[in-house]
Order: sequence, then structure tokens, then C-alpha cells
Amino acid sequence: MEFKISWKRRFFWHSRKVIGASYIEKYDKMNLTFPDNTAMEIPEWSKCHVKVGKDWFDAVKKNMEEHAGQTIPFKR
Repeated sequence: MEFKISWKRRFFWHSRKVIGASYIEKYDKMNLTFPDNTAMEIPEWSKCHVKVGKDWFDAVKKNMEEHAGQTIPFKR
């Protein structure tokens, strides 16, 4: 499932549509995977400001439901 992620380190915002994101705490980096199966690494992730939207929430919820094997109720 695709979702949009936006980040800013200093002055400029960057936005990308991704199909996956994983944070590696040990190295403080974020790995992004794009729909064309390319990848990008963002170093010093803890220094970035981040924006995610409803599409990110939906992707995380769907992933949790797949791993749990059941629906997860959520009341808005």
C-alpha cells in the first residue's frame, strides 16, 4: 500500500510516495522503498521533522491486521 511521507531537516520539505519505510534506530536512519522498487536512505533521521497523513495510518493499520490475522477496530 502506498502512502506519502514528508520530511524536513533544515529549510526545505521533501515529499515522496513510498510503499515501505523502516527506521533503524542503531544507525539513526530511515530507509524508504518506492513503488518502482528503488530505495533511499535518510541519515540522521532524528534531526528531521516529519509529516504523514491518513494514508500512512491506513497502511500501518492494514499491516497490523495482516500480521494479527484479524480486523482491528478503531473508533474515530
